[in-house]
Amino acid sequence: MRRRKAWTESGSGQHPHSRSSNRFENDAKEIERIDLELATREYRSQGLAAKAQAGFRLYAQHHDMDRLRRVMDQQEITARIFAL
Repeated sequence: MRRRKAWTESGSGQHPHSRSSNRFENDAKEIERIDLELATREYRSQGLAAKAQAGFRLYAQHHDMDRLRRVMDQQEITARIFAL
């Protein structure tokens, strides 16, 4: 799987841990790309904000989720963290 950058509004690039491409079953044969990021408790608020702004889908292990949610709430980062 090739790694690509997702760009934030400020123009800085963010690298996802993984990128998934799915082909829809419609006439247009559109390809959807989803950038996946495994967030850990070591992530700083700026890193989480940049990943969320770039549109990454954030995943975390259960033991990291409470801390990451608190950081996101304190920084007013709007994103959803999915459990692994």
